[in-house]
Amino acid sequence: MTIVLQDLCSDGLRLSAPVEGNSLKQIKCVLATVAVIHGSGIATIQKQERHAWDIPLRIYHLKNYIVDGINKQIKIFEGTPTVNTLKALLPLTSELFSVEDKHPFLKSIIHGDLWTANVMFSQDDQHACIFDWQFCRVGNIVCDIMTLLLVSAEVSCYTEHLTEILECYWKCLEQSLQSNGVTVDVSFQDFVHNFESMWIYGYTLFCAGIPDLLKSHISEDRVRAVVYFLEERGVFKNFLS
Repeated sequence: MTIVLQDLCSDGLRLSAPVEGNSLKQIKCVLATVAVIHGSGIATIQKQERHAWDIPLRIYHLKNYIVDGINKQIKIFEGTPTVNTLKALLPLTSELFSVEDKHPFLKSIIHGDLWTANVMFSQDDQHACIFDWQFCRVGNIVCDIMTLLLVSAEVSCYTEHLTEILECYWKCLEQSLQSNGVTVDVSFQDFVHNFESMWIYGYTLFCAGIPDLLKSHISEDRVRAVVYFLEERGVFKNFLS
């Protein structure tokens, strides 16, 4: 069977996945788009009321990529104290897969591989089309946000504009839920709390992408920035304790 898809370039859409990361405007655009999908997914799950939606996370096949990604970081950080932290993560890679289960939140249909090589933008970056849903599953909505930020965003997006980004996403999610006629018994503060507990999940997907994306889509400077950011935030210390 052959599936023929519309050429999105004919609609004026374009790819944008620079090595230095995507701009704040582009990141907010993608999250506003995926929030609509997340809201519809939450509504569908609520209305179906089936436990069959509880599909377990299956990313164990990524273990070798994650180990390879951490080893590449070890080479980048050679001669710095951060190397010891990265080496300490290697024996615990299997535990990285349980992070989502340990920090449950709103479940919806999530992309599972949300970074900007799977997105096309309008010329003015006001609209985004998300494609390549082969890893689509039911899971914590925060997973998509974490992956997008650490794999694709300019460092300043999460070092300087994190609250703005999360507020933008939450507003769009609430609008989507309202449009679908459903409500959720969680607040923005609950969302932020769960988000802060999931940084190590984002790091896991970041590591998995490094073997293929380093230099072509992620610069070594951005790898350093991500790791230093997480280190300063105490993410590695909390995971290793």
